[in-house]
Order: sequence, then C-alpha cells, then structure tokens
Amino acid sequence: MTGSECAGEHGAARNVEPQVEHEVEHEVEHEVEHEVEHTGEHDVERHVKAEVKRAGQTAEARGALRTGDKAWQLDQSRLDDECVYDVLGVGIGPFNLGLAALMSRTSELTAVFFDRKPQFDWHAGMLLDGTTLQVPFFADLATMADPTNPFTFLNYLREMGRLYAFYFLERFHIPRSEYNLYCRWAAEKLASCRFGCEVEGVALEAAADGSTVYAAEIREQASGRVSRVRARHLVLGVGGVPRLDERFAGLPAEDVFHSADFAPRLERCRKARSVTVVGSGQSAAEIFYQLLKEQGERGYRLDWFTRSPGFFPMEYSKLGLEHFSPDYTNYFYSLPQAKKDAIRAGQDLLYKGISAKTIADIYEALYEASVGGVSPDVRLLACSELKDIAAKPEGGYRLSLRHLETGCAFTHDSEVVVLATGYAQPIPACVRPLAPLLELDDAGRFLVEADYRLKLKTDAAGSGTTERSESASRRAREAEALVSAGTPAAAVAGRWQGGTGQDRRSAAAVGESAAGEGVASFTGHSRGDNRIYVQNGELHTHGVGAPDLGLGAYRNSVIINSIAGKTIYPVLSRNVFQQFGVGGDQLPMN
Repeated sequence: MTGSECAGEHGAARNVEPQVEHEVEHEVEHEVEHEVEHTGEHDVERHVKAEVKRAGQTAEARGALRTGDKAWQLDQSRLDDECVYDVLGVGIGPFNLGLAALMSRTSELTAVFFDRKPQFDWHAGMLLDGTTLQVPFFADLATMADPTNPFTFLNYLREMGRLYAFYFLERFHIPRSEYNLYCRWAAEKLASCRFGCEVEGVALEAAADGSTVYAAEIREQASGRVSRVRARHLVLGVGGVPRLDERFAGLPAEDVFHSADFAPRLERCRKARSVTVVGSGQSAAEIFYQLLKEQGERGYRLDWFTRSPGFFPMEYSKLGLEHFSPDYTNYFYSLPQAKKDAIRAGQDLLYKGISAKTIADIYEALYEASVGGVSPDVRLLACSELKDIAAKPEGGYRLSLRHLETGCAFTHDSEVVVLATGYAQPIPACVRPLAPLLELDDAGRFLVEADYRLKLKTDAAGSGTTERSESASRRAREAEALVSAGTPAAAVAGRWQGGTGQDRRSAAAVGESAAGEGVASFTGHSRGDNRIYVQNGELHTHGVGAPDLGLGAYRNSVIINSIAGKTIYPVLSRNVFQQFGVGGDQLPMN
C-alpha cells in the first residue's frame, strides 16, 4: 500500500457527501490522460484507482469539515501496518503539530506523528499564572503559512466562543496557558497525531517495491502493544531536554531541579527558608518574579545569580525583530559556517534575553517591597558563574561561585536551588541506530540543508536508493524549463533527490539562478527517497529564528514543499524592509 493510500489523516471521515467520489473519478481520469504515452495501460489503470481512492478520501474529509463538530477527528482506532506513510513525525510539540495542521489541508501527502506523552503539554512546568507568549498570536500553528487553515488560533477562539472577548482584549501576546489549551485542541482534532505512543527505534528496511523505507517500532504506553510503522521520511520534532550539569544529577530532585520542573515543585519552594535561582533568561526571570511576589507571605530569602554580565532585556525593536524572518534565515544560511558561529555568538539578546515587561514587573515588585525603608531579603548578582553545589551535613546546599569580572570566588547557602540553565538538543534515542548515516560538523552538530533535511553520508545511502532512468542532460533541460515556467527553484531541486552527481549539480545551478524569485533555494541530495528533517535543531545553520514559534509555519512550508517536490505552500521572500546582504537578489520589500 502506498503513502497516498494510507488511512489516518486522509482516511474515512464521518458525515460524508456520497456523490463526491464519482465526481472525483472523472477529474482524475482527465489528469492522467497525458501519462499514457510514458506508462503502460495497466499502470495507468492502477494509478487511476489509487488516485480515485485518495481524492475520494480527501473530499470526504473536506465534506466532514463543512459539517462542523469534530470534523477532523478521523478514525484513530488502529495503525495500518501495511501502509507506507510519506512522513513519520517523532514528537508532537508546536512545530510538528503545526506540520500536521498544514499537511491536513493537502491530499498529496500522508503523515502520522507520535508522542509518548498522554496528551499535548507544552512546557507544563512553566505554565505560571500571568505568563504570556513572547511572540504575537500570529505565531500559531498555521496562520503565517495559511490564514484560512482551520487550526489557526483565531478559529480556536471562534469555536470556544471567545472571539469577541479576545477582540475587546486588544492584546497581541496571549496567555501561555491558553496557547497550551489551543494546541491541545488542535492535537485532539488531528487524527494524524497519536499520543501515548513511544517511538522505540527506527531503522531502514527494504519495501515491497524495492525502495527503502524507515520502519519504526511504536509502543502504546497504555496497552504495551507494539506496532511497526513505515514511512519514506522522518521529521524529528522532539524538542530540547533540560540541560543539567551531570555533577548535580545525584542531588535530591525535590531540592535541586531544573526550571522545567518548577510548577510542580512550587509548593516545595514556598516551604523553604531560602531559594536560589540560577540563570539569565526568561525562565529564570519568571521564576524569580513568581517567588518574589510570594516572598512577603512566605518569608524565605531569595537570591538570583547569572553568569551573564547583567539582567538585560531581549531585543524587541521592530528592525531587530526582522531577524526572525525567512529573509534573514536564507541570508544566514548562505554564510560560511565559521562566520555563522561568530555572528551567533553576539546575538544572544535576540532570543535569550528577558522580556522588558518582566523586568519592569520585577522592578516594580522590588520597589513596592522596599516602601517604608524596608530592605527586602533579596539579592540579584550578575557575572556569577556556578562552579559546584554540595549538600551540607546539617541540611541545605552550598553553592560555589566565581565572579567573572573580579575573579573573586565565593560561596552561598540555600535550601532550594532552581537551575534555569536552558535546554540541549541531543539526537533522539529512537533514531540513534541511524547515527552512522548522519553527517556531522567538526563540533559534532547536524549538517542541515536549506530545506531542513539532515545531510546524510553518501556511502551509507546507496543501499536501496533507486536511480531514475532519464539522462542527466534531459533532467537539466527539464529543470531549466520548469524554472522558466515559474516553478519555484526549491521545488525543482527537490525533484532530483537521489539522481547522479551531474543531475544534482544541474538542479543546484538552476536553484542558485532562481534564488531571487521569492522562494528558498536548495540543492538535491544523494540520499534519495529517504530523508530526515529536523525541527528546531538548526540554530547553527539557519540562525536565531530556529526556536522561534513565529517561523514554525515557514519552516513547515519549506519541509512540505521539499517532500512533495513542488510548491504546496508558497514561500515568499522580501518580507522585510531591511537588507541583510549586498547580493543582487537583496531587493527592497514590494
């Protein structure tokens, strides 16, 4: 069974208009008439039947969408072991959830996504009262690629009966808790999203047609049942894992813990005699502010240390925000890696700083606590690097620190320590069997192509990869003709995955010549029909926008277009007022 025939996102929906399939059949027959000269009659017949089935299923889903209630909640009762999906997504965070939302609107591709959590939960340990997203609500699952998609935040508000309330609120930045509920709403409606299912391992295997596919072992958490799911491509969207120094791993987790676990351990902080926060970003600031608001009632001492030279705000000027655009992403990608690393080292405040509002809230709380000449039992100290944490015999912990500007070493005692030390991006355990395929740079990082594919080793990629029968010269001529006819360069290059070296050079040349045509340009890849895409694992190759929710829909558009080999979602350039380079394609916004 092919990807286009898979059940799931494009499977049988309720409330179907029964006449749709017959209408679709005539359209499909017309579409394949021109293929007869290149294909046998029986092949065409099989193709027609497959296309009728796919188009009929999609039309049924669209018919269900018009009926309203739970329109997109398709049959999730079982996985099809015989199916070969186009995409298997590992992890369902906002980025892979957005990919599922955008893919739900196209009949060209099939997909299934897995997450071991029982339901969608985004940074549950930091869903604190009063916290908001740091990006406007436009940075939802779909709006920046397709504002008409049924999984936009505004459509969620409409279904919840909150659209007018939000209209009168007149606020761009929504509560983080509401964003989490919105994503959960979408995840429950998207049948391609399977929660409570852990991807235990992924390997390459031969398919019935002689090609290779990724085969994943999926364990259902509740029943323990294991299924085998096959797909042509993987999309990794597992997110980061809390970065905690291994030296502190043996300390009691109820007393020394990462900021990701703050909300469930807030009560422990409230009962402590002293609490220390370590870190410089938004999470550290929000935790400090939450504890500061309750300090007067609880009576604990509160300290905040950061290695950074100060408690600085994140860059939020309009021109600064333009670095979170497709234009800057493409510009940054074009630079040599050494230059990228040097630039990124000076861009921390573009994405790692503290929101100016949170700083203002903290300062106001400190001011109010000091009214009447009272000195609050609080310390904020920058330039302080944490060297060690040791348990004290009498209870509590001793922190060893060094002041970076003076070189002075000092110690500090605390009963509870919250480490807001960020997140790491390791290779997911389930895909480690594929590690020999992955190309890494000298720093051990993924080599990521412009369309967010991981670069794979050519010597490990030959097995099972089929070559097309057309000659390289013919393919080059076709590429040139497609670009001349207006086909995006990215789509043209994507058609030659797995061709000969000459094919790839030709596609690359065409892509480069069309780089100014309003699309992201990328070259073909030797891996062929099995690709691995990454979500938020390309900060070093694509720049500061990698973890930003506002670029999620753009990245997903590029991924979908790459997999489809043509433009499903248009990807525009020249979206901003400033130029980032001096090349001929750096033109002002229209």
